[in-house]
Amino acid sequence: MKMLNFYPLSPQLTYALCYGLSIVFMKGLSLILLPFLTHNLSQNDYGQLEIITTIATVGSIVAGLGLADTLFRFCGLAQNNEERLSHASQLLKFSLILGLILACLSLFFAGNLANIIQYGITENMMRLILIMVAFEAMNAVPLGWLRMQNKVAIFCFLLCSRALIQLIFTISFIKLNYGVTGILLAGVIAALFQILLLIYFVKDEIFIQKSRPNFKPYLRYSAPIMYSGLVAFCLFGADKWILSLFASLDSIALLGVASKIALTCVILLQPFTMWWSPKRFEIYKKGGIEKLTYYTTIGIAFAFIAGCTISMLSPLIFKFLLPNNYLEAKTLIPPLILAMICKELTELLNIGCFVGKSSHTQAILNTISAVLTLIILYVATWLYQVNGLVWGLFFGQFTRLIMFYIASNRVVKLPYKIKNILIIAIFSLCEIVLLPLTLSPINQVIVSTIMVCIITIYTFYYLVRKNQQLLKHAYAC
Repeated sequence: MKMLNFYPLSPQLTYALCYGLSIVFMKGLSLILLPFLTHNLSQNDYGQLEIITTIATVGSIVAGLGLADTLFRFCGLAQNNEERLSHASQLLKFSLILGLILACLSLFFAGNLANIIQYGITENMMRLILIMVAFEAMNAVPLGWLRMQNKVAIFCFLLCSRALIQLIFTISFIKLNYGVTGILLAGVIAALFQILLLIYFVKDEIFIQKSRPNFKPYLRYSAPIMYSGLVAFCLFGADKWILSLFASLDSIALLGVASKIALTCVILLQPFTMWWSPKRFEIYKKGGIEKLTYYTTIGIAFAFIAGCTISMLSPLIFKFLLPNNYLEAKTLIPPLILAMICKELTELLNIGCFVGKSSHTQAILNTISAVLTLIILYVATWLYQVNGLVWGLFFGQFTRLIMFYIASNRVVKLPYKIKNILIIAIFSLCEIVLLPLTLSPINQVIVSTIMVCIITIYTFYYLVRKNQQLLKHAYAC
């Protein structure tokens, strides 16, 4: 009973659970479909799908212009509700106009882009990719606004319904032998459904400001964020393009499968980060340094727990869910999980790089780490093929993490519990890297389960239970 009283169902926990449900459905869709796609597509076709995914990713970064992060910054630091609504209205208009322009342009330039990129991508495939990118650009800001308004029920409904529609159409089109084109068509239909509903839900905010919008301040702030996103793409995404220079689409398929499994640790953490990313600016504005440190530290611990959990489950995924021709991908999992953890830790520790009037700091840091990573990826892939590439990804993300931590702490110095974090990190490193090298798959699952339990108990005892008063005070925010 005491334990139940200590963990009340707070608003924050409710938000996290709702975000968790929507993220599992939406971003976990690729993992949910992984067994189906690997059994119904050839390894070559799956490799082509991975190349298409990277094209869509870089397109979404450019089309999105970093406007969702811009929304969090301007609305989170607004002096009053009127100013907050004004920022939201202008950014919502901006994202919709931008998306419509991109959708129209895709009708004319799809053929030329398909000829340039190749990899067996047809003009119709490219047109579907570009239209989906345009829809994603229109979706990002309205979804961000719903998060800031804590409208978790609507947010959850939108993401879950989109994921369900995409799941149904993807399976249907694959069964009808539409192949990769059918997967793209399913994505476009689902994205269109979501944007139509989003416009309905935020229509009042879109038209709340009657005066002529001024997009220049947002462009000045968002352009470096977009550039940072493109540079960050070099850390995750460009790896498949580099691998294609030295290996076949079959090898890209192996990397794609391993990446999706490792990406699950990010999905597990995102209920927390989706709630925390916009909230941290409001807490910083109120001077809540202790609370900021507390939740950031909890996020760091959760990142390691998520990584260890996926490392624990990965042998079972390969044994029971995937075809035998993907077993080689098992050796790629540990460095990719470590890279994903470093990526999430960077997002948690970077607040000092975002509180200023410009976002040039993160652009500079991302550029340095990306250039270094691209050089390492090229050399490592040339020498060691896909195994060299995945360790190069980890090194790039680790370098980026260190640089962002140092830069952010110079602006916003947070008193982290370094000793507790290091203990969790060392246990996690042993579980993720050493166990797969020394134990059989079944023994790895057993020992990993024990270690995950130990790390989780340590986290809740030293980082939660010993901060009961601060936790209860944080719930009031």
